[in-house]
This record gives sequence, C-alpha cells and structure tokens, in this order.
Amino acid sequence: MSALKDTNFTLPESGLDDEIGCDCGRPAWAPPNQTMLLPTPIGGIPPRKRRVSFQIRVNWEEEINGIQHPLPFATVSFFLGGSTGNGPSRTYELNEFGRASGTISVSDDEFPVEARLLFTNSFFTLQSRRDNPYMSAWELPLQVVSSSRSRFTIDAKVPQSLGPDLGRVWTGFQTIRSNGDALVGLWDVPHIDVLFPGEGSVSYYTPNFINLLGARSRLPEVYAHEYGHHVMQSLMAGGIPPHSNDGHEFCSTTASPELSWIEGYATAFGLKVLGLTKYRGKELEKLSCPDNRDMRTDEARVAAGMLDLMDVEGAVPECAGTDETLGRPGFRDRTTGNLFTPSIVLRDFLVGPQTTSIREWWGKLEVVGVVVHIFLAYISIIIMIARVQKQL
Repeated sequence: MSALKDTNFTLPESGLDDEIGCDCGRPAWAPPNQTMLLPTPIGGIPPRKRRVSFQIRVNWEEEINGIQHPLPFATVSFFLGGSTGNGPSRTYELNEFGRASGTISVSDDEFPVEARLLFTNSFFTLQSRRDNPYMSAWELPLQVVSSSRSRFTIDAKVPQSLGPDLGRVWTGFQTIRSNGDALVGLWDVPHIDVLFPGEGSVSYYTPNFINLLGARSRLPEVYAHEYGHHVMQSLMAGGIPPHSNDGHEFCSTTASPELSWIEGYATAFGLKVLGLTKYRGKELEKLSCPDNRDMRTDEARVAAGMLDLMDVEGAVPECAGTDETLGRPGFRDRTTGNLFTPSIVLRDFLVGPQTTSIREWWGKLEVVGVVVHIFLAYISIIIMIARVQKQL
C-alpha cells in the first residue's frame, strides 16, 4: 500500500509498457460479528415456513477524501442455518445503485448466520489471487442486522483497506460493459476474469483473462483498452490474429500490420465507450506523429482513424481521404448523418471472416459504406415522393 501511495497513481505520458509494479498484497480481514435473527429452535417442534424481508445497501469508499459511491452489480450471498459448508442458500445481485431488496422463505429452524459480498457477476470476476480457482473472487463479510423476526438489513461499505481502489476498478468495469453494450452490442461477449492488483510489471490481456496492475486503477482507459481486446477476441472468427509485440507504442514505425490493427482497435474501443479522446496523456483528436502517418505500422493512427469515423464534429480530420496512408478516399471525419456508428466501426466489421490488418478492415468498410450510402439515398427518395404525393 505504501508503494502505491508513493506513486500517487500517476503514469508517464509516453510508452505503453513502462515498468510500473504494485507491491500490495491482500490484507488480513477479520469478519465482523454477525447478528442471528432467530434463536436455535427447540428440538421436537416441526419446522414451519415463514417469510423474512431484507434490504441491502453497499457503497465503496475513496481513499483520499472518504467519499462513498454505490457499488453496482456485485453479488451478495446469504448463508442460512448453522453451517456455511454447503454453499450459499440465497444469492442476489445489487442493482446499479448498489442496492437489493426482497423476501426469502425460511424455516423456523433457519436463520442467517452469515452474508458475503462477492466481486463477481455474469460479466466479470475480480480476482484476488490465481492460485485457487474456487472462490478466488474478492469478497467481504457483511454484518447482518436484525430489526425483527421478519426483517433484516445490510448496510455495508467496501473500505480501502480491503484492496486499494477495489471499488473504483469494479465500478469502472461495469461502466465499460454497460456503455459498450449500449453503443456496440455485447450480448455475445462472454464473462472474463480480472486479476487485480495484477502480477508482474505490465497490464495485459490473454484470452478470457485480464491482468490489471494496481498502479493503473485510476486510468479507466487502460482497462477499457484491455477489455477491448476481449471484445475483439470474442467477435472475430478465429480470434485475434497471431502477432509480435515489437513496435507496441504510439507513433511507432516498426509495428506489424497485425499489431497496429489489434492495439489500435482496443484503444479506439476503450476511448469510445468511456466518451474520451485521450489515452494516457495522448490526445487522439490532435495526434502528431511527424515521423509516421501510416496506419499499417502505427496503432495510434488506427485508433485516431476509427474515432474520427465515429465523430461527426472531430477537432482534426485525421481521415480526410486526402492521404492514402490515413485510410481510404471518401471516408472522412464529420460524416453527415452519423453514417459510421460505433456498432459499424467497432463491431459489425469484426463479425464474420477473420480480419488480420487495418487494410482488410478498410476494404470491408468501403463496401459497407457504399451500401449504406445507397440505402440512405433510397430513404431520401421515398420521403421526397411521399411529400409530393401529400401536396397533390
């Protein structure tokens, strides 16, 4: 934790693989005292069913100022009876405001003995370790408070002492998924495990797994970039094409067409779903790479070009169609009618045959772009005819 505080959670603006470590092991956590709702039933009396209502609220705490924010879409499990060895009796998912409520049916010989918050849902599991695949998600014991025989509440806070910026990272991933689903459609992008704080000196993606360093917890564009790799891997037939990491940096002149395509796509996806144009201090709308303006060897150019296709009022037309190294003529910034939506640019061209380079992708974009132009022209003609007929 002290190492994290010394870094002040800042990163240099240049270089994507700088050596930034995180020496923050998981602290020991003592479960709070639990309040049993019911006394142990007297032997010989047949158990009877009864209904117990509950309300849950979970927030997470910022480290610097202690401000609390709702913890969305995490899982809360109740354990009934005298033993937790058989797994949870009831499991609920918090809503976007970090709340859940409902009613459970229990026997008179049952009572909640424990509740746990788990950083997992159908889209993400935030792992605390990789050595044990079972129940490796970050978890927090919760205090069950009884107000009557038929009601209990849980009002919890995820403290910074549990894991540095754990609540911030979890919430950031939920935002990435929600925005991405609204903009692109991620219904067929599966669950992924995220190790946080990650191991080693770099954050990275490998199929169905993200390693996220603790020092990057306050850079959501970094983990949105890694999730962009997962989206690409999931949507492309055959997965991400084989490649080397030589030239993995902005304004590179040595990257392979596969690498510039893969990394540029991930950056564009991450920035778009977060509503940003800046990646680690580099402004993509005003990107200057005087030594290289070729998308085939520079991931920054790929990302800037994709963002411009989705940006009606971009500050700088990186893909004006006048420079062949920046794209294809006829596809440019400020496209009227939002022709190239995030779905078209970030999803539709990945579904189907595997695309291994930005050039192949541009070729597919050109074909579909012509089709969309024809469709829009057809709609315009239909509207014009309808107006004429109405006037007659």
